[in-house]
Amino acid sequence: MKTLLNHCGRWSGKICTRMLFSLFVLCALVVVYLWNQCGQYHTEFHADEKDELPGEAKRPKIVYWAKPPHNIVWTFIDLPNGDGGCDLSFDRDDAPTADALVFVMKTCKPDDLPPFKFRRANQVYIWYSHESAWTSKHFYKHSLTQYDGYFNWTMTHRADSDVVAPMWPIPALDYFLYTIGRTADMIDENLAKNAKLAVEDHRSQVTLLVKMKTNLAAWIVSDCTLTQGARSRTRLVRKLEAAGLKLSKYGKCVHNPLSFNLSVLFETLSTFKFYLAFENSFHCTDYITEKTVYNGFMSGAVPVIHGPSKQDAARLLPKGSYIHMGDFKKLKDLVNFMLYLDHNDTAYQEYFNWWMDPGAQTFPRYGFNFGATYMPRIAYLPQYSHGYVQDDWLENQRFGLYHLCRRLKRGDHINQRHTLPSLADWWYGSEPPECKQ
Repeated sequence: MKTLLNHCGRWSGKICTRMLFSLFVLCALVVVYLWNQCGQYHTEFHADEKDELPGEAKRPKIVYWAKPPHNIVWTFIDLPNGDGGCDLSFDRDDAPTADALVFVMKTCKPDDLPPFKFRRANQVYIWYSHESAWTSKHFYKHSLTQYDGYFNWTMTHRADSDVVAPMWPIPALDYFLYTIGRTADMIDENLAKNAKLAVEDHRSQVTLLVKMKTNLAAWIVSDCTLTQGARSRTRLVRKLEAAGLKLSKYGKCVHNPLSFNLSVLFETLSTFKFYLAFENSFHCTDYITEKTVYNGFMSGAVPVIHGPSKQDAARLLPKGSYIHMGDFKKLKDLVNFMLYLDHNDTAYQEYFNWWMDPGAQTFPRYGFNFGATYMPRIAYLPQYSHGYVQDDWLENQRFGLYHLCRRLKRGDHINQRHTLPSLADWWYGSEPPECKQ
């Protein structure tokens, strides 16, 4: 610079000023180029970019940038009535042409984000978690403050997510959306409004179900000590057993593993009257997992719930379909109530009255409209036959993908684009104190 100033002294001030300005511009361009090449992100969009229009007849593309930690072999089926119809990729090379990039909470890292040059105006970046806020904060140690102004949509179990992704079976998507009041996201609202199961059919099905029950209660657990919540529920189960609960236990914790194959899971659990749906998080908003939905409802066992608040359970689950631990002052009272239902078929059968609720026939129920002894005359919706429930445990994580696909096909990534100012405030800030401890 000193040398340059010496040269400037030999020229006019105007020429020197131009030279210095040109040098400044050149340096600025180099800095911007290096910044983009380093893969750092920026919080603004190319707002004037026009790469597609709403309603175009193209298949939206969904790309996982931060992949799930397990090996997924999902088949993204094109279901009738508008479900499906999107392409799913786990190859980062497809990111520049994707309509949506998904970032899984477990593997998303601030230093491993797409280069800014990839980001198009009509492309949404989606933060996805099927774990609770407690788990992401205390177990995975994610503060999320590094993502201020970065993600466009959220995809979680919470009803206030941009893409609702609880662990429910795909056929029940409209049923669940109707339950939480997201009717605008439904394909066919009538499916969730109208009950199709006649009283006579219901009576015969429930009678058959009860005849299958030869055991009292089951619990599957593979995480018994890894987290504080897991340790708490393990102690709780031991207290229930001490109070007289006869319990059959499966999973790695008790050295009695059960296959992730859904047919094996349902065949086993369908013989039990109750399933202990105990979460490893307490009172985290809307956090109701496959323990209640798959191990309970789909297998035909009444779930005994601990973890979700009574308010969340009442808002999200069919009325009278479960037993909530919060209704009992003592564990002994809960055990006595379960034993009472075990000896009173009439009272026990009332927990399946929800099968006649509006839309309940879209919900897969093992042995009746899905799985072994499948009866086509009961499954009045052939497009939701058992063939659309993938026969592996990870199937429960596809729910959000189908909801995301619906929104992309509708053009919401173009018409309803926004950015979260603070992902941490949204994910952690609104949770009850019990969930954050």
